[in-house]
Amino acid sequence: MKKLFIPFLACLCACSSANAQKFYFRGGLGYAISHGGAGQSTVSGNTGNVFPLQGNYSSTQIPGTTTESFKLQRVSFTSGLQGILGLGLMFNKSIGVDLAASVGLATRTNKASVYQERAGIRESLNVTQQANMPLFLTPSLVIQTDGKIKAYARGGIVFPVKADMTQEIRYIQELFNQQTNAWERTTYDWTEDFSMRLNPGVSGSIGMKLTVGKNVTVWGELYLLAMTLYFKQSELTSYAENGESILGQIAPSNRITNYEFKANNSGNTNTSPTYQVPYGNFGFHAGVMVDLK
Repeated sequence: MKKLFIPFLACLCACSSANAQKFYFRGGLGYAISHGGAGQSTVSGNTGNVFPLQGNYSSTQIPGTTTESFKLQRVSFTSGLQGILGLGLMFNKSIGVDLAASVGLATRTNKASVYQERAGIRESLNVTQQANMPLFLTPSLVIQTDGKIKAYARGGIVFPVKADMTQEIRYIQELFNQQTNAWERTTYDWTEDFSMRLNPGVSGSIGMKLTVGKNVTVWGELYLLAMTLYFKQSELTSYAENGESILGQIAPSNRITNYEFKANNSGNTNTSPTYQVPYGNFGFHAGVMVDLK
C-alpha cells in the first residue's frame, strides 16, 4: 500500500511546486446505509442452512406440518455514522487531487436469527455482527465548476486499512426426552473476532461547495462505495455452555480458523472456504473545508 501512496504524494508535491496552487484541508461527518444484499452466514454449519447476515429464517418440519418463512434485509458493515478527514490540492480552478481518511465512528449492528424445528429437536441461533471502527484511505481525482457555489465530482480507489469485525452468537438446542416427556435445553454462547483480506474498492461522490469566508467553504455530497471483502482469519475469544465458560477446554491452536479460496483438507483442519463480506454503502457527507494556501 505504501508503494501506491508514495507516487501519489510525490505527484501532489511536484504539482504544488510547479503550479503554486491551492492546498486545502477538509473535515466532516456522514451517515451511510447499505445498498447490497444478504449473504450466507459463517455459522450456518450449526443448523445446516444458509441464512442472512441481516434478517431471519424459520423452518418447521414435523409430521403433518411443514413451513418455511424468511426475511432478508440489506446489509453493509460500514453502515452508520462516519468521520472524514482529507487533504487536497487544486491544480487550477477545475481539477485537483484529494487524499481522504474515513472511519466508522458508530457502525450499525447487524442481527440475524434462525429457528428450526424437527421431530424431537428444536434449534435457534441468534447472531450479532459489527465492524470495529473500519478505517479507509481514498486517493481520488476532483473536478469542479467555478464560482461562489461550486458543483464537484470526485472518484478514487479505496484502500481498507482496518476492517475487522466481531461476531457474537447464541445457539440453543432443545431435545425431547421421551422418558420424562419434557424438553431438555442446552445453550451455547461464543464470540469470534474476524480479520479481512484487504482488497481495494472504488468510490465516487457528487456534491456542492459554498464559500462562506475568505478561506472557508462548507460542502455536502452524496457518496457511493463499492467494496466486497473476504474473511482471512477468525479467533474464538469466548465460549460458554449453559453460562459456564469452557474456552479453556479448547486448545489455543484450535481457536483459530483460516479462510482460503483454495485448500486440500484431510482430517481435522482449521481451514475453511472464505466468505464474501459486504462493505459497500451509499451515504451523505457534509463538513467544512479550509484553504491552506
